[in-house]
Amino acid sequence: MYSFVDITHRNRWMLLAFVGLCFLVAVSEGQNDDLPCLYLGQLHLHGQEWVANPCSNCTCWNSTTTCISITCEIPNCKDAYIPKGKCCQECPPNVVITDIQVDIPPDGMTIEGLTGNKVTFDVTALYNDVTTAVTGENLWRLNVFGSKSPDGSKGKKHSLVRNALNEEQVQTPVTLGSPLTFLDVMTEIDMKNLLCEDITHLCVKLLKNPKSKPKFDFKADPPEATATCTPLPCKGVIVTGNEVSVPAGTMVQENNPLNPVSLGITYQTDPQGSTIFGEDLWDLELYANTKPDGTGDSLPINSQALSPDQQDKHMGGGVPGEFSPISANVDLTGVTCDKVPYICMTLSKGSKPSREFTLTGDPDEGVFTGCASIPCKPNKQLTVTDTDLDLKEPKEVEEGKPSNPLNFDVDVTSDPTSSDIEGDDLWKLKTLLSSSPDGSTDREILSEDVLNPVDKGKGLPSDDTITFPDLESNVDMTNKKCDEAKYFCVELSKDPAANPDYEMKGEPENFIDCKQLDCKEAEKELTVTDTDLDLKEPKEVEEGKPSNPLNFDVDVTSDPTSSDIEGDDLWKLKTLLSSSPDGSTDRDILSEDVLNPVDKGKGLPSDDTITFPDLESNVDMTNKKCDEAKYFCVELSKDPAANPDYEMKGEPENFIDCKPLDCKEEEKKPVDVTETDLKIAAGDTVKEGKPSNVIDFDVTLTTDPDEGDAEGDDIWKATTFTSTSPDGSTDRNPLDEQALAPYQADTDVPAGDSTTFYNLQANVDMSTLKCDEVDYLCVEVHKGDFAYPDYDLKGRLSDCVPLKCIEGLSICSPETRSPTLLKYSENF
Repeated sequence: MYSFVDITHRNRWMLLAFVGLCFLVAVSEGQNDDLPCLYLGQLHLHGQEWVANPCSNCTCWNSTTTCISITCEIPNCKDAYIPKGKCCQECPPNVVITDIQVDIPPDGMTIEGLTGNKVTFDVTALYNDVTTAVTGENLWRLNVFGSKSPDGSKGKKHSLVRNALNEEQVQTPVTLGSPLTFLDVMTEIDMKNLLCEDITHLCVKLLKNPKSKPKFDFKADPPEATATCTPLPCKGVIVTGNEVSVPAGTMVQENNPLNPVSLGITYQTDPQGSTIFGEDLWDLELYANTKPDGTGDSLPINSQALSPDQQDKHMGGGVPGEFSPISANVDLTGVTCDKVPYICMTLSKGSKPSREFTLTGDPDEGVFTGCASIPCKPNKQLTVTDTDLDLKEPKEVEEGKPSNPLNFDVDVTSDPTSSDIEGDDLWKLKTLLSSSPDGSTDREILSEDVLNPVDKGKGLPSDDTITFPDLESNVDMTNKKCDEAKYFCVELSKDPAANPDYEMKGEPENFIDCKQLDCKEAEKELTVTDTDLDLKEPKEVEEGKPSNPLNFDVDVTSDPTSSDIEGDDLWKLKTLLSSSPDGSTDRDILSEDVLNPVDKGKGLPSDDTITFPDLESNVDMTNKKCDEAKYFCVELSKDPAANPDYEMKGEPENFIDCKPLDCKEEEKKPVDVTETDLKIAAGDTVKEGKPSNVIDFDVTLTTDPDEGDAEGDDIWKATTFTSTSPDGSTDRNPLDEQALAPYQADTDVPAGDSTTFYNLQANVDMSTLKCDEVDYLCVEVHKGDFAYPDYDLKGRLSDCVPLKCIEGLSICSPETRSPTLLKYSENF
């Protein structure tokens, strides 16, 4: 913009211009000093100054009016505007969001099955130091929806609200020094016909309101900074407590197989939760336990203690669940009173309810378990203080050898407080292998009882020791490795047939003793030369379909140098999807192992082939596209539990085989672009003969709300070109095949929404072009070359804007192509 000086009609003036700078010189002809001025019909005194308009200040000097206009700099931004009462253009406010957070209060709960779940939450957005203050009207829009995925990118957007902000919240200003905060935002989540697992997160996205006053620039840095999701609490039927009733006179007796009991339990529910009606709704496990909260050692009584009518009982929403009577027999054969001080009941959802629902406990799942003490009548008591094993030489076993006899003695010592124990069939002495010196891990039973009738009838007085001499047990190492035979152990227990019965007590370590074995290892190797997949027809899967069963056989071939492999749990056969025919990329595991116990135990002789026939694996395509299911593969490996162990060798490609799948794509609505808007931000002038003419511009896309969403990777491509026509149809001169940055090409645009690609650039090489060949700069939007998932794109996909051009010695515009008064020079 340039300065101008205006003069009244009474004066003579001269305009001097150099590159847009003008000066006005007024010369009075024969006038007296200190005369007033007449300007636009108004009289002004000599020396008086006044504002003629926002861009001009005037002064009267001896009948001469001099007006000087304000010089304005062109702001370097898009959407510059002139504020009311001002002369020069200014940049609009700028907001750059760097992070957004959502906070749901503890009582922000949803209840499944309920239509109007009102959820109130706070949203806090952080911005960077280039952000300016913004105050005005209709500034913001906040999209809110429920999602099954933690980032809201997959599955249906439940209860989507395009703007959850109220009239006051949309006016929230950006005040520098404080975060942008929206308090008590409210939305409704419709849980009708939905379970808690269907909506696990509340997601929000902050947008600039297109009707904002004033207009302002709005960006996200990083691009995902304006969207986030947070876990959404949800409950179904809410159990808050229970009460167990035991009739007076109920009693059980240790070592007695018949102990009938009749009990009752009532579960309280939260009135704010849902109520469930249907069939096979409940399972109630009945068991004895050593702790009053059911967390101790358990003795199973009945895994389903409810009658059919009780299983169908409706409950929830403040309606209690009363289950009575619950009848069962407590079999205490071989069980002492200290194992059954409490009878407990634990409620759970039925395994196959006629209606699905979510069962939750408040404050935790402990409310599902109710226990009550129950009197128990004891027998004689023996407290064992020590069981001592004396393992005689040799202590050696050998891998692969079936006969490895061990000889030993065992001493058992009683406590001074014990009863004198005498009778028949008093003891059992178990032998076992273990990987730990206390016999607690990897226990393998060798013999349930190595005592003869004489030993079993030996009496043990109080505070005394008895010896079981010259005992023997064999360790069959046919299918065992040395790691499975580190320690030989003996474990004392009471014989269930003891006569008379008694209670055996003591610390667990008092009943067991172990000694380390010497073991000789054997070696076996298997070299696999080929794993061959025979995938049977049909080989088809379908996008979005959860059930796509595949049937196949697999052959495995060994090398002539391999050992003969025989035993149990020898193999694992993994199934997976891959994008490559060798199964090396984009691996999606379907099943870690599809072999049954018979297949896993198949032996493979040296230089031979075994077949695993009639195998099956399902491909769940619920959230998959055909590009993710190009090849179905099987991968062979050794089962870590192989018995005996062996070393599996071979080239990596010998263990895997893949076959291509036929895939039926799911129909998808096309993305319909209703408007493409190109706006030049800077550099709208090009010069003939100049190779570098950089133009900065933004492109805004708007989509049809009744068509498809644009979601995925590499969705967009924007090409730039010049043209001689305003619709870009003639004399197209390509500039850039892809003007978008990678993160811009990945921008999701829901149906009915819009997005702007900022800070794009194009260079117009005018080395060989003339101004009449570059009237317009155009942009055309395409689907990305590698769009994933693929989609159809239609609509108004291009836009053009006119360019200014320096043509030789003058500046021309495409509308007139006529030179301005400003001539071109080397110093322009």
